[in-house]
Amino acid sequence: MLDRIRRTVSSLRGRRAPEDPSVKVAGTIHEMEADVWRTALDRQGIEATIQQLAPDVAPPVGKPSWEVWVRQSDEPRARLILGLSGRSVIRLPRRKAEDNK
Repeated sequence: MLDRIRRTVSSLRGRRAPEDPSVKVAGTIHEMEADVWRTALDRQGIEATIQQLAPDVAPPVGKPSWEVWVRQSDEPRARLILGLSGRSVIRLPRRKAEDNK
């Protein structure tokens, strides 16, 4: 049995997990808001990280801002949990102005 485990472990060495890059799902100038978003995602089983942008590059210039990042495979669910829509999540047909009359 121990030999079997060793063979399995040695065969798995050198293999890489499929890439699942991080993507930004939200941004804000309020640190507390970003923390609330991360907590909501964590409670739903989605690992989220917060990245702070430097004040000299973050809009509006002079104020720091925060971004919430998740794994790409979690993006659609994360956006729905946060109440955000995005082209990668929801596509709804839009009515033209003439159709509303």
